Amino acid sequence: MLILRYAGEILLQQRPPNGIWGGLWSLPETDMEADLAQHCRNHLGLEIALTARLSAFKHSFTHFRLHITPQLCDVTGLLPRVEQTQQLWLTPYQALSAPIPTPVRKVLHQLITLEAADDPATIQ
Repeated sequence: MLILRYAGEILLQQRPPNGIWGGLWSLPETDMEADLAQHCRNHLGLEIALTARLSAFKHSFTHFRLHITPQLCDVTGLLPRVEQTQQLWLTPYQALSAPIPTPVRKVLHQLITLEAADDPATIQ
C-alpha cells in the first residue's frame, strides 16, 4: 500500500464495486517489487520521493492472507492529466471517517503515530 502525502493530505482511491472491499476507499496498491516512482508517474500522475516503510503486517481473509507493506511517499509533483473521479485527497484524520477497510485503518493509525512522533509541537 502506498501512502502518498501532499500538502498534509493522503490519496485514497475508491475500489471497484465488486470484489474485495467493493466500493470502499483504500490506499493505492502495487507490487512492492515494482518501480514505485514509475508506477505513480504512469498510473496516478504523481512524482514522488520515497521516505519510509511502515511496519509490515498480514491481514487474513477466509481463503488467503494479504501481506501489507505500507510505503510512505511524499508527492513532489503533480503531472497534468485528466482528473480521476475515484480519487480523493483527505487528511489522515478525515480518512479515518471515510468508508475504509480495516487494514487501511491500521495503516492510517501507524501514519498518525509516526507523524505525531516527528512533530515537536506534540511533545508535552
